[in-house]
Amino acid sequence: MKNLVIPCAAPSGNAMPVFLQKAPDGRRWIERCLEGMDCDAFDRIVMTFLKEDIERWGGLGQISSVLDRRIEYCLLDGQTDGPASTVYQTVVRMGVSGSMVVKDADCSICSGPLPLGSDFVVGIDVESLSEDVPRLKDKSFIVLNEQSRIIDIAEKQLKSGIISLGLYGFADVGDFLDAYAALGSPSYGISPIFVSYCVSYLIGFNANYFTYVEAESFASWGSPAERRSLARQGHACGLPSDGGRMCVLVDLDGTLFDTDSVNFMAYSKALESTGRFLSRDDYAGKCVGRKYTDFLPDMYPDLSLAELEGIHEEKQRAYASFLGHASKNEVLVSFLREIKPTCGICLVTTASRRNALDLLERFGMLELFDGFVFGEDVEQGKPSPEAYLKAMDLMGADADRCIAIEDSEAGLASARAAGLLVAKVSWHAKGMGNE
Repeated sequence: MKNLVIPCAAPSGNAMPVFLQKAPDGRRWIERCLEGMDCDAFDRIVMTFLKEDIERWGGLGQISSVLDRRIEYCLLDGQTDGPASTVYQTVVRMGVSGSMVVKDADCSICSGPLPLGSDFVVGIDVESLSEDVPRLKDKSFIVLNEQSRIIDIAEKQLKSGIISLGLYGFADVGDFLDAYAALGSPSYGISPIFVSYCVSYLIGFNANYFTYVEAESFASWGSPAERRSLARQGHACGLPSDGGRMCVLVDLDGTLFDTDSVNFMAYSKALESTGRFLSRDDYAGKCVGRKYTDFLPDMYPDLSLAELEGIHEEKQRAYASFLGHASKNEVLVSFLREIKPTCGICLVTTASRRNALDLLERFGMLELFDGFVFGEDVEQGKPSPEAYLKAMDLMGADADRCIAIEDSEAGLASARAAGLLVAKVSWHAKGMGNE
């Protein structure tokens, strides 16, 4: 009997569990975790959840409706002591026997055929990755000998350049149960127990031979840092509505921040490089609340497409050097932090991803948002409703469950055209932010 066990029982506090949140393609992350897995190769697939999470966030219906009908569900009454404890309870409660593959729920992995029915661990050499791995020190690291045989897995200890991707094979479920029981004894006093600890125990004390399987690629979204990394790579991480959860869709420039001077100085510097001059009056009257593809051609009809994009690229480079002139809307930010436990919050801006993330990172506010819509994500800037329509789709919420917070006339018109209730912000003396 070949079994696949996927534990999804990590504590989530007051937040919606990550596995129920939506990935950039509109599917829930729980669907994405099965990508790259040959589900037909398994006789049983079991997913384990905390009963309180399922009851609070809409029941098993929304999960089972999007997953393979063969999947069985194990609901635990309370939190466990760690990942291995979750797997242990799943095996015992569901009567799992035979060989077993354990896979983390917060990643997708593409690899060659897995050696099912044997002991193995899937990993990847960080040197082969084109992007940096967020929170690398929090990963577990696979140690190989000269024959490429696994001799240890070090949890949160940088002992090699190969990280474990949370996909483990056990030739016999009984081996895992024995290892867990041994590590849980008072003589060890280990808590929490990770699945990698069970692998290390079996290698060191049972002399089990675990094959190393090199993954071709992977994506991980378990931590906010990893989801921010996905956002920087051109994605947005959204949070679905549960039917009663409100979503706040908030603008960036002029609403969350007074970036009037930042944008003016950045565009002035970019235009100066082309021999053009931008006055404060022209900026305030023609640029505020509009996308660069709209206001630059209006102001400078002789611009070629190459010049237009060149000015915008130079503006993005210059932007960070003027961030010291930005100020935060303390009242609005405090309000958003207060409602975050019960509301989804999505940033809706036609500002560039690069500039928006630079600003949010400088003020330590990336963690505030469940979703992002940037300028690169839409074809038309405000006052087109496209950005807000995309945000609602991303958050899985209808207009009657959302409120938009805006400052500029273009932004207000955009939100209203999307059918949203709108709150207008006016918190500084002059000038609104430019998008």
